[in-house]
Amino acid sequence: FDYGRVQRQPNSAGMSFGTQLLSMSIWLMYITVGWHYSKQVFGCIMVYAKFDKYKFTNFQRGLLKASVFSVGFYNFFYFTQMTAAKAVLGEKVLFLNSIPLVDLGVPAIFSHLSLAAVIVTAVAVVFLVFVKNKKRPSINMLIPWIAFYIWWIPVVKSMDFYIIAVPFFHSLQYLPFAHRVQAGRIAPGQWYNLKMSAQIFAILIVGFLAFEFVPAALDAGLRSEWHQQKLFFMVAFAVFINIHHYFIDAVLWKFDQKEVSNSLF
Repeated sequence: FDYGRVQRQPNSAGMSFGTQLLSMSIWLMYITVGWHYSKQVFGCIMVYAKFDKYKFTNFQRGLLKASVFSVGFYNFFYFTQMTAAKAVLGEKVLFLNSIPLVDLGVPAIFSHLSLAAVIVTAVAVVFLVFVKNKKRPSINMLIPWIAFYIWWIPVVKSMDFYIIAVPFFHSLQYLPFAHRVQAGRIAPGQWYNLKMSAQIFAILIVGFLAFEFVPAALDAGLRSEWHQQKLFFMVAFAVFINIHHYFIDAVLWKFDQKEVSNSLF
């Protein structure tokens, strides 16, 4: 079905302002998450390359970054075209089975170009980076790059794995880096293990208060379940935490900051 040649009908008719606003915020989440995941994969490759003393030229470094960003952009444009196709057929694409996504009106050419970029940059990275370098890359350095292609390209990914497992492993991927940075802030000594355990315990307590106890108390006091459906809060939470996470990450993980580079390396 050539939806590119059919005049699109706006699929936002009948939506309340709040639903349209939440729908647009979901698209913002897709953009920021794709950008953030791409940057983190690139950062993991650079860190492991540093550990392995694996050298990149500026061109090779730029090529690697282009390859992971092309995956992020293709994932986003793929969903815009899927939404457009459904809109032409009079159907809706729902986020978490509750919030309909608004058709952004993005031309189909962007999806085709981003897919071409994925293929071209992947082949270029293999031959102009990994094959051309005399030193072979380690498994640790390759896994983030390969996993991103398997988990994030719409053609090959499993949706259940994409929605549940990818965020889990994305969070798990942080732990070695966060631990290495945080461990450097605590002076080694007799009470090192106790201090580290106390910090972990404090994080768990704060996490429980912020994500479970306080919201549940507010919902009970404001009778939120009576005013809104639970799915609305699930969607709003997923959107907020991902966009918030993007901005926090953009500030924290900067290799040119002495505290980060000294702790990691």
